[in-house]
Amino acid sequence: MDMLTTIARQLLLFAHILAFASAVCASVGAVSSVTWLFASFFGAARLIAPMMTYTGFLSLYGLSLAAGLAVSLTFVRPHLERLMLPRPAPEEKFEEALPSALGSAISQLPYPKSRHVQT
Repeated sequence: MDMLTTIARQLLLFAHILAFASAVCASVGAVSSVTWLFASFFGAARLIAPMMTYTGFLSLYGLSLAAGLAVSLTFVRPHLERLMLPRPAPEEKFEEALPSALGSAISQLPYPKSRHVQT
């Protein structure tokens, strides 16, 4: 019973670490994307710049950042968690079949097998 409890705790810790890591990646990506998009908007906003104040630009950036973080944490984070999960090792039959499937295609290449130029 004690061993099962230890394994359950390790799995729970792994799940928390995975969730934290995916949330950090999604948050950093959202901040970067929103900042670059806002910088491009700021460069192209010469027509509305006289109408907006410094506070207006910063509040618009804050709203954009909040929207970007919400979208990223809602949609991107679960996808990142799935990508971070450990994958099982490929089966041995698949590893043996791959070189044999590519062998005939590799032998048809016009290049010599040796990379040294013969003189």
